[in-house]
Amino acid sequence: MFDQTAKGTRVSYNQPKLSGCSQWDPRGITFAEGTVVGSEPLDVFVDRNNTVYVVDLSKKEVHAWGVNSTTPTTIILNHFIFPWGLFVTIDGDIYVGGDANGNVKKWAPNATNGILVMNINTKLRSNNASIIQSKYSSALTENSQTFMPIGCGTPTHHYKAIQVDVIETGCYNLVSNSTIATYGYIYKDDFIPINPTVNLFLQTDRNYRSNQFEFQTHLLVNINYILVVKTFDPAVTGVFSVLITGPNNVSFTSIGECT
Repeated sequence: MFDQTAKGTRVSYNQPKLSGCSQWDPRGITFAEGTVVGSEPLDVFVDRNNTVYVVDLSKKEVHAWGVNSTTPTTIILNHFIFPWGLFVTIDGDIYVGGDANGNVKKWAPNATNGILVMNINTKLRSNNASIIQSKYSSALTENSQTFMPIGCGTPTHHYKAIQVDVIETGCYNLVSNSTIATYGYIYKDDFIPINPTVNLFLQTDRNYRSNQFEFQTHLLVNINYILVVKTFDPAVTGVFSVLITGPNNVSFTSIGECT
């Protein structure tokens, strides 16, 4: 991802040097609308030449605009399942990740097909620090408890409440995986189904991958976190799993189970 030269290391992304008195123009300029980038443009990358890249989840494409260009170059991702992130090198290689299997693919300049270069469904290491994965699997069934989610008028969404305990403070990534659309909440101390706004720490929606949720947040030891996984639509059932990656293992405890 870096270019080693006699003058040091050059990065491929844009690094503008702004003064402490810099101000943004209050009038933004629209150069691409939803008819071009689709309904789900999930990631943007600006390279050192000011070329703008946008990954489009809905169309499974990457669009690129050069300086002063109004018409993008489009790279078709061969029906790559869930293109949610991208990185472009100095040589113009485009890396796109990832699908439900944790794959990352590379498209070389002018290539019509991507090649698999990485799979991240295993323990990762970065800067000599371990990234540990912990997984919780369960199912939302007709016997699962139901509640009325925030902003919804019907108490028919099945949910599972899971206590998550970390043994090391740090940044953690929580990702759901299911055949049904899921929605996630994180609470501190306690989850009260009849008043779901109390103790709410984080909530997310279906913007990550195929109707699944993702959190990236800083979790502290000795704090009682409650992860609530619910169906996005009412009266739906199905199996699900939650993968948590971070600096150490986490433990899961199902709470409020019906017997």
